[in-house]
Amino acid sequence: MEKDKIKNKLVSLLGEADTNYSEVIKLSNELVKFDENYVRFSIDAAHISRLGKELVSRQETAVAELIKNAYDADASWVSMLYDNTETPGGRLTITDSGNGMSRSELVNGFMRISTSDKRHNPVSERYTRVRAGQKGIGRFAAQRLGNKLTITTQKESDAYALKVVIDWNEFKSDTDLSEIASGITSAPKSMQHGTTLEIDDLCDSWTEAQIRRVYRYVIELIQPFPLSAQTSSSNSDPGFKVTCKKSGTGTETITLADDQSMFFDHALARIEGYVNDDGTPHWKVESKLLNLNETAVLEQKGERAFSNLIGVKFSTHYFIYTPEYIPRQLNSKLRNLGNEKGGIRVYRNGFRVRPYGESYNDWLRLDYSSSLRQILPPHSNQNFFGFVELHDPEGARFEETASREGLIENEAYNELVSFVSSALKSAVLRIAAARKKKQKPSQSGWSYSSDLDDQEESSALQVAKNKLIDLQSSFQEELEEKSTQHDVEGQSDSESEDSDRRPPSDSISEVLGVLQKAGDEREAMLEEIGMLRVLASLGLSIGEFTHEIKHYFPAIRLDVSALSVTDEDAKLISRIDQNLNTIQSYASYFDTTVSANVSRERKPLELRDVINDFLSATHSIASRDSISIQKDIEGYDLFTAPMHYSEWSSILNNLFTNAKKSIKKMNIEGKILIKAGADQNGLYVEFSDNGCGIPDNIKDRVFDAFFTTSEASSGFSTESESVGTGLGLKLVTDILSSSGGTILIAPSEPGYSTTFRLEIPAASPEEIPRDDY
Repeated sequence: MEKDKIKNKLVSLLGEADTNYSEVIKLSNELVKFDENYVRFSIDAAHISRLGKELVSRQETAVAELIKNAYDADASWVSMLYDNTETPGGRLTITDSGNGMSRSELVNGFMRISTSDKRHNPVSERYTRVRAGQKGIGRFAAQRLGNKLTITTQKESDAYALKVVIDWNEFKSDTDLSEIASGITSAPKSMQHGTTLEIDDLCDSWTEAQIRRVYRYVIELIQPFPLSAQTSSSNSDPGFKVTCKKSGTGTETITLADDQSMFFDHALARIEGYVNDDGTPHWKVESKLLNLNETAVLEQKGERAFSNLIGVKFSTHYFIYTPEYIPRQLNSKLRNLGNEKGGIRVYRNGFRVRPYGESYNDWLRLDYSSSLRQILPPHSNQNFFGFVELHDPEGARFEETASREGLIENEAYNELVSFVSSALKSAVLRIAAARKKKQKPSQSGWSYSSDLDDQEESSALQVAKNKLIDLQSSFQEELEEKSTQHDVEGQSDSESEDSDRRPPSDSISEVLGVLQKAGDEREAMLEEIGMLRVLASLGLSIGEFTHEIKHYFPAIRLDVSALSVTDEDAKLISRIDQNLNTIQSYASYFDTTVSANVSRERKPLELRDVINDFLSATHSIASRDSISIQKDIEGYDLFTAPMHYSEWSSILNNLFTNAKKSIKKMNIEGKILIKAGADQNGLYVEFSDNGCGIPDNIKDRVFDAFFTTSEASSGFSTESESVGTGLGLKLVTDILSSSGGTILIAPSEPGYSTTFRLEIPAASPEEIPRDDY
């Protein structure tokens, strides 16, 4: 029988010293077809080609996926070299400095379709980066790009590199996928660790514009801030750099895209500062666009005010996100990058000191200063990408807290904050002067517009009423006088016609009625204003509280770290640390919100920015309550009609609070989905949750004031969720209405029970901020 022949041949192969494993797999596949009790799936080798074309339709997307894989492998840089790619058939070489792959990782990772590694390991091994690549797409991306792939990879711990050559032309129809083998050999190491992908016989040609587009696809992964020299033994994330090159004549290569050409070249200026040996602080600003190159001594408050900063220096690139300086196709992405990664970082003796320069940290009070508008040129954290370098090996001036979360706030630290923030503001003012822009509100020609205050409005309304009453009395007296004359003399024809006309006093009465109604509405508005004043006072208290409480975090962490711990204590301290992180995140978020509200100016806001800020603040809270939050934001430059930043904080927090309560009632693992984008009617945000949903009989009432589904309780609530007041959705409705928007209950996607859809007018091109100041 055929089955017996296959068995005998298989046994013979397994007994050979040099086993032909490819033949073993082929025979095994043939043998299992005789199994009468079970059937098994098999995969045609051509499926690889179909997957490559279906999963990765564009060549730029394919390269971007390979770069994301390098990012996930903890690479600090990736270099791409396009060789003879003006026509199909060239070569693309992608080299990264990542961890590299061992034989096991290569076989069970790259060579295995659809692994669960990303689910089991959502962050990278060394730098704990949130993984960006779609697991399993990389190999198909390589197949999409060219007909042959050579992988050379090496780990730091290995003495040699591994080399695999894959010929995608072998993956033909009518061939089982498991029967195709690619040779793996050892090779000398070309670097300490990392991976090189050589993709030959490219399927497409590459234009310079397409190569630059690859850079833009992965720009959100890139950390384009200048770094201080960092010790190689440091495990803090050194950042991620991408370079795109093209072969030129001979051995020459041309750089088409890197952080300098695609990012730093769009900086308006470079600002530096240093304190010399006698303690004198200096700042310097350079700008080719403004033909500016100046150095100045920073004004000091007192002699040797910066005596602890001798040798300290900082350097930063300064950006203003306007099409005047940044091309429109890059503007939105760079602005978004500025929101996420902008700021001034601190390096002490070559090591990064966190949290300075993180998105939630405003250690130089730049965001706060920007919101006050006492200095008009843009100078918030998103406008800077830079670092401060401290050289203090003995720790005589700058000492980190025991928890390694920041520096101890001593005299030297306070001098550092004063020096860097003052130098940056001085340089920014000089740049504004060179741009011929206003620098401070007190400059001549600057004026504020303000509404009438309550007393003026009240007086104006009362004066109008009094004048109308006087006018009505005059008309009434005149009519009575005419009536008396008519009784004595009799009516003429013309007088008879006049008597059919509507008396002016009736019109005046109607106007008085309208004024009375306006007065009543005004009284109601004054009550609301009174309530808002109370809330404003509460907001100031919250602002002061969130500002002051941040100063206690280092001390608390220092005290906790000083405790002697057992294994059980370590778990408790870990929970305390997690709770402190949550409080710190919330405090920073509300401090930013309150600071932003100091300015009464309404301005267009980018939906991506406000949603990302909200997600950063609520991440810990959501995790604590077993709620996962996903976002799906389509497009860039999603600028709303002018609004206050704090209004969006209120909108999203109200929806989040309602969703949490709804999910808690179901006692399930919660899911929240926030979608945003643009359609023909303007902009939209959809906020969905998988809670208990809204019954049909109350859907028309949920937006009414004081309507709530939360159970009331007497006294203070001891529950983890606050008792509803019924004002949340009413407040959201009023905020959106004041900006020409609306909120409604929309159909939910599968897996979600409630969806609120917010529709907001988009900003006009003239309203979109150009940072003219």
